[in-house]
Amino acid sequence: MSALRIIGTGPVVIVVTTIYIVLLLEVEAVRLISAVVFCLFVPGYGWALRMRPGDGGDTLAMALVLSFCATTFVATAMAVAGWWSPVAGFISLLLMGAAGFVRLSRDAGGRGIRGFHVSLGVAEPRAHGIHRLGDND
Repeated sequence: MSALRIIGTGPVVIVVTTIYIVLLLEVEAVRLISAVVFCLFVPGYGWALRMRPGDGGDTLAMALVLSFCATTFVATAMAVAGWWSPVAGFISLLLMGAAGFVRLSRDAGGRGIRGFHVSLGVAEPRAHGIHRLGDND
C-alpha cells in the first residue's frame, strides 16, 4: 500500500470512528451490539491465536469459546463478590484479551523472563524463516 493511499484513508477512518462513537453513546442498540461483539470475541482472540487451532474458522470458534468462558468468569466473580461494575468488567476483559497477545521470552536457562513481545498473530519474518505466534524462540 502506498504512503499516499495510507494518508488518504486517515480522514475516512477518523470520520467513521467519530460516527461510531456518537452512535455508541446515543443509540442503545449500537451499544448493546458492540458490547455483545466485544464480550464474545475480544477476551479470547489472542489466546486462540496462541493455540493455533487451524484455519480462520477454527480460530474464531476457539476465540468465541474462550471469550464466553472469560465473560462468564468475570460476571460470576463480580456477582459473588457483590460488586457489579460494568467499567471494571470491561477493563478486566480487556486485560484478559491483551494478555493473550503478549508473549514472554525466557532466558537461556528457562528460569527468568528476559522480555516480552506483543504480536497480533501475523507471521513475522525471522532469520530462520517465518515465525508464528506461540512458536518457541
